[in-house]
Amino acid sequence: MRKNFKKLTALTLTVAMSMASTMTAFAAGTSASGDIGTGTGDYEGGEMQYPAISMTVPTSKDVTYIADPNDLISSTLSGDAAANSQYAGYKFQGNTGIYFKTKTATSVASGDGVYSSTSEVFDIINESAQDVQVTVSLEQTQDASGDIAYSDTGTFQTTDKAKKIYLALTDGTSTKALSGDVKATLSKELKGQKDNYEPSYDSVGGEYAFQLKSGDPVKAWNKASYSLTGAVNKNATWKDDVGFPNIKVTYSWNQSPADVAPSIAVKEYTVTAGRPLDVDVDMGRGTLAATGISSILNGYSNTNVNESLFTYANGKLTFASGLSTWFKGKGVSSANLTVTFDDSANTQEVIKLTIR
Repeated sequence: MRKNFKKLTALTLTVAMSMASTMTAFAAGTSASGDIGTGTGDYEGGEMQYPAISMTVPTSKDVTYIADPNDLISSTLSGDAAANSQYAGYKFQGNTGIYFKTKTATSVASGDGVYSSTSEVFDIINESAQDVQVTVSLEQTQDASGDIAYSDTGTFQTTDKAKKIYLALTDGTSTKALSGDVKATLSKELKGQKDNYEPSYDSVGGEYAFQLKSGDPVKAWNKASYSLTGAVNKNATWKDDVGFPNIKVTYSWNQSPADVAPSIAVKEYTVTAGRPLDVDVDMGRGTLAATGISSILNGYSNTNVNESLFTYANGKLTFASGLSTWFKGKGVSSANLTVTFDDSANTQEVIKLTIR
């Protein structure tokens, strides 16, 4: 019996100890308190940032051109190529009298070199998540001599005998002609591609950020393509007493702000009688953007320009060919026009038009 009592006592103690680890200990009194544990709040970081803007831009493009208003090159190459050893191995495309080298000949006999009235295309590519505003300009670095004037068109009337040159910058949609000290400028927004980036963690820096996805881009990068084009008035008499202008092409870019007011970049224009005139217009973006043009005021008589004389569509304010007749009816050759946009601020831009 005593042996069984010891076994029973041992079993009772084992059960009691097991229950004691989970049972609430009651103390004397009506309430109790105590600490369970303490801890700190760790912040994993704020908004993830995209990498800095990355742009692919041309670093060295040859924008040298040849002016041949008397068609000396084409006349000497049209027969035996050996008649003009200076340009043997080259083809000359176009008949505007202005030629840019677009491809270098691999040999004199190859015939694969190319000069063209339109230059080689150069691309500016936005390889970023951010939107970027790109501006490209064509400017002269040395004036022309010998009474050469700039033209705003590459087409010349047979009755026009003046020595004129047409040099312009184009992006395939818009074209701007160089005019003396006034640069030919084109601006375009290149949207970023956020889908080409993914979240990542930098274990060294201990930061979260977006990084470029490996492999080919999910979406193609947006780009702007530019080239130069030109012409010379072959109706004029061209002798040796002339010097053609030297030119330079420059670019700049800035991250696009979220809110931008409407604007007109180029403020002075020449109106050719009987021809429409296109003015590039930026309607802005975000909370400051406009959707259209509410009125155009003629600064000469302080009256609104007849709405039949202008239209707006797809970033262009177009004045009809009858605008020059309207000017002449007012007895003026130039005037300032105040363009009022329909944004909340009724933003105004003043442009100067001159009848040629």
